Amino acid sequence: QLSSPPIELVTLRAIRFDDPDDGISDVVGPASAPRPHARQSFDTSVFAKQAGLSRGASAAVILEVEILADGKLGIVSVFQSAGDSRVDAAAIEYTRSLRWIPATKDHQPVSARIRFPVLLTPTA
Repeated sequence: QLSSPPIELVTLRAIRFDDPDDGISDVVGPASAPRPHARQSFDTSVFAKQAGLSRGASAAVILEVEILADGKLGIVSVFQSAGDSRVDAAAIEYTRSLRWIPATKDHQPVSARIRFPVLLTPTA
């Protein structure tokens, strides 16, 4: 039988939920990693087509992405290439098209770098 761990009030105070009307879309905790905002399309088919991938094919690229404290992107570089510069460039362009939530430390946004996998898949 599964049991849920108790939720402490300190934990509840550390979370601020999204308010779509305030222009800020984030969840701030004592510490969190940067991540793409959940309220956007993650469809990579346009970028896959731009890279020249044919239907039924897909390609993976791992990028190293710097997300600044204001949620904008800093340096984006290829950590692991797909072996095709057009695919790598399309993965970078896709990543730059996303809106990002910055990392937090002590409840404050901070700049951080992450490895971000991108799978480009054309529409079937």
